Amino acid sequence: MAKTSSSSPQRSGENPARSIFDAAFNTPLVELRSLFADVEARVFLKLETLGPSGSIKDRAVVAMYESARELGLITPSTKVVEATRGAEAFALACLAASRQFPLTIVAPEDFNGSKVKRLEELGARVELTPTRGGMNAAIARAKELEKIGGDSSAYWRPNLFDNPAAVAVHEMTTGPEIWRALDGDVDAFVAGVGSGSSFTGVARYLKRMNPNADFIAVEPSESPTLTKGASGLHGIVGLGAGFVPKFFDRNLPTRIACVSTNEAKEWRRLLMKTEGIVASVSTGANLAAVAQYVGLRENRNKTVVTLAFERGAR
Repeated sequence: MAKTSSSSPQRSGENPARSIFDAAFNTPLVELRSLFADVEARVFLKLETLGPSGSIKDRAVVAMYESARELGLITPSTKVVEATRGAEAFALACLAASRQFPLTIVAPEDFNGSKVKRLEELGARVELTPTRGGMNAAIARAKELEKIGGDSSAYWRPNLFDNPAAVAVHEMTTGPEIWRALDGDVDAFVAGVGSGSSFTGVARYLKRMNPNADFIAVEPSESPTLTKGASGLHGIVGLGAGFVPKFFDRNLPTRIACVSTNEAKEWRRLLMKTEGIVASVSTGANLAAVAQYVGLRENRNKTVVTLAFERGAR
């Protein structure tokens, strides 16, 4: 028989929030009873989609911003600039609107036009760089803006892939939230690797609490950088950057699961159809990897947790 849990439904907080970014924390866990009805294992999905901008990047951006403020890297006149074409852009734009600081997002010219409009509606300035230069050109331009004026406080760049606050916030909040919600009944954690911050931060905490737990990192099978050192084109936005991210701790995963774009899309569709949860293709990749894991006989009675990374198309 599968394990039972005495945990009650979670609440984000009964007191009025001081700002919208209080909603980035204490997101609920939902048991996927319909999607995984044919297995004995219990599978839980943490709904990071319920944050301010609808993605797990909400935790990271508020942590990076507050850390920089405490370190004196940000003053009331500081402008924020970041090169990104993903969920981080919207998380930053929501934070900028909430905290009232100027934000510039730099992205290649092929950045989706509707996304540019939505960012501008949030008050962000969007600067586009030549498509042929890809993200490297966008990063180079963001670095140029960071240096403008010769004053280190004129611009600040969060630099998600190189900012330790992005890992720390998951170790200090996401991991403990999962542990508390399930009363310590956590046998496995599954998460895709983009910047590596959420996988590493959560796994570090859970491994301290249960050294025997399994930790499954997920990457696109079309771009198996972690398993084979190769990179390629794929359609799982947010995962598989094409290089091993700085914060990916190779000592943590007990297994690395490879999932194809088609598998990720299919599991995303099944999640919506069976559970009524709208999420991204990267979330589908997490669920496909969960299916691989719980399909093994030795894992049939385990409690597995994964993350809903993002709400999906905007």
